[in-house]
Amino acid sequence: MSYNPTRHLQEALALTVIQCRQNLDISQEKLAEKTGFSRVYISLLERCKRKPGLDSVFRLCQGLEITPIEFIKILTANQSNLIAKHQAYDFDIKGHKKAADSKQITYFKP
Repeated sequence: MSYNPTRHLQEALALTVIQCRQNLDISQEKLAEKTGFSRVYISLLERCKRKPGLDSVFRLCQGLEITPIEFIKILTANQSNLIAKHQAYDFDIKGHKKAADSKQITYFKP
């Protein structure tokens, strides 16, 4: 899988929301009540089906009882971990690097 900054950021945001919500031991429904969002919207965020705007991120932070700075720190760490995980899958089981931009699999020696 090639590096896709938008996708990795969206995945990291979803993971961050899930982690922070679970850390508070609250349900999607409770987070929805605290933020004024619907439970469906929270679910869509957590499944990478929605991209919140900045105002929505700030509302999420309030509902998650975390500062935006702390949220961004967690999000950045999650994004780095996801990128590393996805880059690890660019190698096949023999340790050869696959060409990410090719439709055919081309191998390079690491």
